[in-house]
Amino acid sequence: MAPRQSAEVIAESSRIKSLLLEIAGWQGHLPRRHVEVRQQIPAHRSYSIVSPPEDGFISLTVERVENGEVSHYLVDELRCGDRFELRGAVRGLLRVHSGRGSSCLLHRSRNGLGALMAMLRHRQKRTARAPATLLDSFKNVESVIYRSELAAMTRRDCGLCVIGTPTRKQPMGWMGYSRRVDGSMLADVCLPPDRNSKICVCSPPSFVEHVSALFVELGHTAHTTKTERFGPTSGERQ
Repeated sequence: MAPRQSAEVIAESSRIKSLLLEIAGWQGHLPRRHVEVRQQIPAHRSYSIVSPPEDGFISLTVERVENGEVSHYLVDELRCGDRFELRGAVRGLLRVHSGRGSSCLLHRSRNGLGALMAMLRHRQKRTARAPATLLDSFKNVESVIYRSELAAMTRRDCGLCVIGTPTRKQPMGWMGYSRRVDGSMLADVCLPPDRNSKICVCSPPSFVEHVSALFVELGHTAHTTKTERFGPTSGERQ
């Protein structure tokens, strides 16, 4: 693809930014696609598109990682109007569930939440919405991104439930979960196994494997449980 222009840069935190990109002739995308950002050969990195197809533009949320060439450039150096090479959009593994039944979306770490936000934003654009639960596992409340947007979603949508579980530091007066995700928690927040229900897990491999095993113990199958792993892969530089 030709170089793309950054139309807006939004600071989500000191180490995370969302980029709104202007792309001339953009033909749109389907939910859960990702694109490859190339700063300069061979440095490149794949990022999920976190904007819904209905927006007509694409947005990426990028976290600066240690020794990450592309992420450091996008978070620390990129300015509105700067251009860089973009390739995609490539189909992701997860799909938005819009039929009957319920969805349970889980993630640990901020980059996993970005992928699920694309699904939730697309869901908000639809007239018919199946019930959905987002289980958000995080170190502390200060590390959570999209907090205001998620709160606004739940106010507008009685079918959406957002549940947080801080694993290290709980804010004063916290009444919710305050531990790592376990089988008892999943049994509480997710409906029993049903062929119309969908479970989506976006996270680093260790968390995906841990949670997938717990769902198997609860009676869920590969048909209803979909996963996507985030993190550096062979041949890919962050």
